[in-house]
Amino acid sequence: DLHAPGLDQIFIVCMAMEDWLQAHPKHVLVLHSRGDKGQLGVLLASYIHFSNMAASADLSLDHFAMRRFYNDKLSTLMTPSQKRYVWMLGG
Repeated sequence: DLHAPGLDQIFIVCMAMEDWLQAHPKHVLVLHSRGDKGQLGVLLASYIHFSNMAASADLSLDHFAMRRFYNDKLSTLMTPSQKRYVWMLGG
């Protein structure tokens, strides 16, 4: 399925990711895709935008590393509609 997930689904996943990471400083996220890596890119890029709305200064380097990974590895795999959803979520 090459379609971007719905904005409501993206928001729910971003909230769950944020809640998990904020619950304990040693919590990490592992994202896995059995198929379309473009959808994984949508979720990762959406979370980067989402978390910047509530990010603290000490997380800025982590966000930079995530952004670099997205730009280098995932953005080329995404369809235009998937990229559009990411930017829509980012406001």
